[in-house]
Amino acid sequence: MSPVSAPQPLVLVGAAPPALATRLSAAGFVLRPPGIDADDSVTLIIFADPLARSWLVGAAPALAIALLPADAPVAMVDEALQLGVVDAVAEDAPGLEPLLRITARQGAVWRGRARREAAALQRAWDELASTRDLLSRLVDTAPIGVLAFDTSDRVLIFNAAAEQMLGVDAGLARQQLRMDDIYVDDREGVSLSERLRSAPQGALLGLRVGLRARSGERVPAALNAAEVYSADGQLRAALHLLVDLRPLQALEARAERAAADLVEGELRAAHLEVALRQLQDLAQPLTALTGIVDLLLDEELPARPRQWLERAVPQLERLAAGLRVVHALPWPRPRSATRMGAAGDPRGP
Repeated sequence: MSPVSAPQPLVLVGAAPPALATRLSAAGFVLRPPGIDADDSVTLIIFADPLARSWLVGAAPALAIALLPADAPVAMVDEALQLGVVDAVAEDAPGLEPLLRITARQGAVWRGRARREAAALQRAWDELASTRDLLSRLVDTAPIGVLAFDTSDRVLIFNAAAEQMLGVDAGLARQQLRMDDIYVDDREGVSLSERLRSAPQGALLGLRVGLRARSGERVPAALNAAEVYSADGQLRAALHLLVDLRPLQALEARAERAAADLVEGELRAAHLEVALRQLQDLAQPLTALTGIVDLLLDEELPARPRQWLERAVPQLERLAAGLRVVHALPWPRPRSATRMGAAGDPRGP
């Protein structure tokens, strides 16, 4: 009885020992040269053959198994895995045929799944394309960033406002970017997908996020996101609406600076007011002192004390003149009783 119910294609790369070829043929495998591949075929690389290794570097197939010498070092196993093989087996290891057969079946399952996912993606593209012409003008003229991602987090829609916000061309974004390329934290994109899937009614509102601009700048934004479903209830895309928060933050910074300047101005005015009051307080004692000196000079005084008083008179007059000049300066007038300092001008009306 044959080990398999139908011939199993096997692509063989490299010079295989005759005994190995006989063994594989007896196990029900149809050996094919490189370049002839089928959906359910596996490629067996004779890794001891340098030409086979060089072929693997340039054209690593999806389902490749490296057949290593029995005494192969660990470094050769690592090299084979780094070149893209799905497994590495020694020549003397038992069970080579079942491994090839299982790998082929897994490959068929993977390929079938890939076809279904590609078909689903194509249907999503078709559905979005049917409304794209109608919505493209509305999306591109929106003043906020409008992005759409497919179920694999690849960019579907990237409008003009998003281009301006991030400095990235829409065509480039659709071809190369994914969600985690746009958000600053590499884990944030995944987090957004997970949070959106678990959010009530499939929507997130007012979430603060950081975006990665092409220049490297972190762009703060407010995000509203929602899931988009097809008519049959299948998840097709995620829609992200982004508001650039940089103008708001600049306005907040200006308001903070204005408030700080106002406080500083009020403090300066209060200090000037205190200084003016102190000067006024000095004016009256200075006037009294000048009068006392004048009275003393009218009295009969010894020569030495009189000389001292006469020398003091010019200095007192200079001090009085300086106070009059300072008092005549345009001092700021307090604007209301609720501001710092006393209400009214200390110099009077």
